[in-house]
Amino acid sequence: MNRINKQLEGLDESIPADLQKIIVLNTMLLQPLGKMYGIATKEYKYAYAQRKYKHGSLLVESSGTGIEKQGQAEIGSYDARKIEAEKEGEMVRWKHAYDSTKELIQSQKLVLRAMITELENTNIGGGA
Repeated sequence: MNRINKQLEGLDESIPADLQKIIVLNTMLLQPLGKMYGIATKEYKYAYAQRKYKHGSLLVESSGTGIEKQGQAEIGSYDARKIEAEKEGEMVRWKHAYDSTKELIQSQKLVLRAMITELENTNIGGGA
């Protein structure tokens, strides 16, 4: 991703040829962003499974009434729940980065299309 971001430096969105390069480079960013989202999703699901396992184990191992067991399990799985929340936040972060990059590309395509239309109209009007 750093290599692609480096290539984006110095390109001017107001120049059609540069904008086209920007669109291609941003499209290339989707692959590593998608990969990071996939990794983060896997880590979140693993943390979720770990928390559920710990919670269930504590329910089985605890003594007392159902309410007491539930309370002990909730307290005992607190750290696992915090880890799960961190992993979920990371997953959401990568998903938003992927989605916002897709939206940016769509917006840039519309701008490029408008620029091309304007250039065509200028060339048609100027040549008459």
